[in-house]
Amino acid sequence: RSVGMGRYKGRFDFIICHNQEVGISPQLCYHGPQRLIVMDWHDAKFCDRTGMKWWVRPPAHTLIYFKRAWIVRDKGVFARQPKCPERVHPIDYALFDEWLMPTVPWAERRYSVLCSIRNSTRPGSPYGGGRHRVVTWLREARHRWSGALIQPLTNMGAGGCFDRDYFSLLQFARIIVTCQPAFWETDWRTWESLSTGAMVMLDQVETRMEPRLVPGVHFVRYDSSNRTDLLSKVEYYLQHPREAEAIATAGWHFVVHHHRAVHRMDRVLAAALRARREQNASSTLA
Repeated sequence: RSVGMGRYKGRFDFIICHNQEVGISPQLCYHGPQRLIVMDWHDAKFCDRTGMKWWVRPPAHTLIYFKRAWIVRDKGVFARQPKCPERVHPIDYALFDEWLMPTVPWAERRYSVLCSIRNSTRPGSPYGGGRHRVVTWLREARHRWSGALIQPLTNMGAGGCFDRDYFSLLQFARIIVTCQPAFWETDWRTWESLSTGAMVMLDQVETRMEPRLVPGVHFVRYDSSNRTDLLSKVEYYLQHPREAEAIATAGWHFVVHHHRAVHRMDRVLAAALRARREQNASSTLA
């Protein structure tokens, strides 16, 4: 966070305001539109709402703005893409290097299917919608599969906290089924799962981080509103372990080489440099 810089702030090429909810404090983020990069990780304050305060709205007050929860969902399915101001871009979480432990050989993975997402029937809960449907369907079907673990687990809360016990369970899974929250896209569980070398099954995600993960190559996509689609794909890859292992291996290599935290920051800074060049060019023409 850019707090306490005072007179030193002018010495930096860029100042990154990396915050959960930048709208709560203008003093926290405002350091001049030529240098300020905002990274807003809030779950549900979408970029077309008044929650994006004037003091961080680009391009007048911020050089470039990155917003997580880029897509609005309704009960676990795509609803709409908000219309965001100029120079607002999507961002997603990434792999932390601390998560990367030696991968467990496929034959030694004791869990055939693992689903650790929490579910809820409470109105307004992010664990409802697709997550509730998916957990319910997997619990109903788990008696068919030897070694299935369908149990809510949490990585000591949120924010990328590192819990070796949690990851050791994930690392012993062959197939991990995860699902996006009910009302927005992008969560930690996607990247936690992909970091383990398991074959990851993920519902439809519209937020795209370059280079894109390809369904059927790096992960398996399913429809979280369709019980048959989910269960038939689980069954297929249980019966075709070589195909599952190939997707798992390709997915792991792809995210390790393209979607770690350092890769996110490379792209953030590259986009900021482009925005500054465009801003300088506009000023020159004016």
